[in-house]
Amino acid sequence: MKKGFSIILVLILVISGTLMIGGNVFSASSENKYVEDGTRAFNQALWNEFTKADDVDNFFTGLTTEKQEALIEMLTPVKCESITTVSKARGQKTVYQMTTYKGPLGGTLFEYCMQLEWGYDNVIITEIYDRHSWGNTYWGYQHDALSESESGGVGNIFFKSVNRSEFCLSLGGRVISITKPWIDITVDQNGGYNISTGE
Repeated sequence: MKKGFSIILVLILVISGTLMIGGNVFSASSENKYVEDGTRAFNQALWNEFTKADDVDNFFTGLTTEKQEALIEMLTPVKCESITTVSKARGQKTVYQMTTYKGPLGGTLFEYCMQLEWGYDNVIITEIYDRHSWGNTYWGYQHDALSESESGGVGNIFFKSVNRSEFCLSLGGRVISITKPWIDITVDQNGGYNISTGE
């Protein structure tokens, strides 16, 4: 009876992922959590060192292969966030678009921005005061404008501007990441606008 009870107890502990051996409790879930937490702590410590480095290229070159690979992951964009702001005066409006690209730990890697300011009178576009795009870069990323195109404009009922850029990161002679985002802003004679972004 005792033997049967012991077998049942062991089965229950194994199924639950918890087993006591030699006075130590082993849990499958806690073991996985330890690995995840350990990796997170390792990555966070490495990231903190990297962000404090005076020369990120030299810092990267001096790392072990394991740390280089971990840092490459942290410097590769995994998500982006877009913010649009609008300001206006009578018969005039400014649209500002910023797309922020972030790494796995949430750090900003680079930002792609575009601003367009135009005049309108509800019949036609009366003026294009300003239209330009730019990039804000961090942690060794470089920005290059690739192309820009436009259609419509003054005297028309719309103005469309599309800009594309390249954000490239190279460390230790290696190309780590290349992203080619674009921003498309179309405005009309009534002060309306439409914005789309992509890669």
